[in-house]
Amino acid sequence: NGAVLRRLERMAPVIGANLIAEAMAKRGGGQIVLVGSIAESYPLPMAPTYAATKAGLRMFAEALRLRLKKHRVVVTLVSPGFIDTPMSRKVSEPKPFLMTADAAAKVISRRVARGDAAIVVPWQFRVIRAATNLLPRFVLRWALARS
Repeated sequence: NGAVLRRLERMAPVIGANLIAEAMAKRGGGQIVLVGSIAESYPLPMAPTYAATKAGLRMFAEALRLRLKKHRVVVTLVSPGFIDTPMSRKVSEPKPFLMTADAAAKVISRRVARGDAAIVVPWQFRVIRAATNLLPRFVLRWALARS
């Protein structure tokens, strides 16, 4: 069933991270990298399920990071904006700051190696998220509802 498979796809990062987290904790170190989306930060009316699952993944990554810190396991959440991939090519809305997959991979791999907890690419989305976090939530909801 397609709906069951989609549900499992959304749960796979959490299941996989939990499985390897315990082994890494016993070993005394490691790094888990989860790939989310900048959609985690916005109540997107055109993709509510996608935005919600990515928001959940962000919270999971933060909680897992706190749980595993004492075991020297680093948890990194990668939150890409628009990357030129087959998935983003299906999006008909504008794709601001579109980045090639190769350019994104270079930034991500460098920052993963550095052990960063959170990686947002392209960088413009990190700035936009910081700015929108300063707005009252009703303003953000109003703007998104009009788009």
